Amino acid sequence: MLALVSAFQESAINEKVEPMSAYMRKQFKFLGLPSPIRKTVQKTFWAKEELPEGQDLLDFVELLWAQDYRELHYQAMELLEKPLRKTNNSELLPFLLQLLQTNSWWDSCDYIGPKLIGHYLQKFPQLKNETHKWVQSENLWLRRTALLFQLRYKTQTDWPLLQEFILILAPETDFFIRKAIGWSLREYSKTDGPAVTTFIHTHEAKLSGLSKREGLKWLQKHHKNG
Repeated sequence: MLALVSAFQESAINEKVEPMSAYMRKQFKFLGLPSPIRKTVQKTFWAKEELPEGQDLLDFVELLWAQDYRELHYQAMELLEKPLRKTNNSELLPFLLQLLQTNSWWDSCDYIGPKLIGHYLQKFPQLKNETHKWVQSENLWLRRTALLFQLRYKTQTDWPLLQEFILILAPETDFFIRKAIGWSLREYSKTDGPAVTTFIHTHEAKLSGLSKREGLKWLQKHHKNG
């Protein structure tokens, strides 16, 4: 891990630290590695080093996650994406949920939720019932993930489940929940626009203005350009 940290530090841009931290509302420390530079550094590093696998990968991810710098958290999440698509291990959900609820902010939630947990639950659909616990959780990021884990499912989206979760969470005033409701509706509108339009109009009084605007955004743009 130290070699990877050193590679990151060598390419860090001091002038980027403050604006990157400010963008995340000072929630985390940053080395000063914008995403394109960081990904180039990672690609170069892993071209020379052997990627950890199995339990070694999980241990490595945990080490990165325990560090202060957000760029290392981004690397940790990205290292998990491809292995999770191939894994036969159906017992990794607690590990993923632990990551989700640690060092939490919208950026980690929006990666772990759809890209890691979402793909994992597609591989192990028997675990999907766990999501009913998340929507009732006191943890904001678990509730947001209940809305977003299906974000990339398209025609495989469990639309009744998504509607159920949206209506449970619709009374919340939290920006991140209202935005996630709209985002989930907007993405599903690309698969079934009439269903989303009907849902929003049927439950108009329950949904926030933000959720409705976000939910209809793609449909309105598509109609305008169509």
